[in-house]
Amino acid sequence: MHIIDNTNSWSTIFHQNERALSDKSGELMCSLISCMFTLHFLCLSEHFITLQNLSTILLDNYYLSSNFSCINHIRCGVCIFTRADLQYSTCDVSRFHIEKMFENCARQLDLVITYINIICIYRLPTGNFSNFLSQLDSTLKYLYNTAIEFVICGGCIC
Repeated sequence: MHIIDNTNSWSTIFHQNERALSDKSGELMCSLISCMFTLHFLCLSEHFITLQNLSTILLDNYYLSSNFSCINHIRCGVCIFTRADLQYSTCDVSRFHIEKMFENCARQLDLVITYINIICIYRLPTGNFSNFLSQLDSTLKYLYNTAIEFVICGGCIC
């Protein structure tokens, strides 16, 4: 579990490499309740859930705002749940998905003074690291704008 808290600024982000969210959604909510932060984003990697079933995961006061689920494989996927009262814009990074090598999803938080892209990524440990870096570089170049800040979180990226 990783929590990024920028108390004097804009957001608190929770990231966890979940490894089978459907089995642990109650456990996840218990973990979040015990946090003393008001979390804005929940970023989860390796959720292991199909696109059809991901929308059935209900987390109080959060909605599924971005996701990637594998079509040809199991045991993969990333998603971002956003607190219900936040304003965001779509960041379509689907053109950069490669199952089991570069899984990603993104959300742009729209604030009065700035924009922040939250990106959740995952790389299979046995995947080609050079290809992963190339896809990450392409994603960041695609989203890059001098007015936008980035927060990247993910599982098994090293």
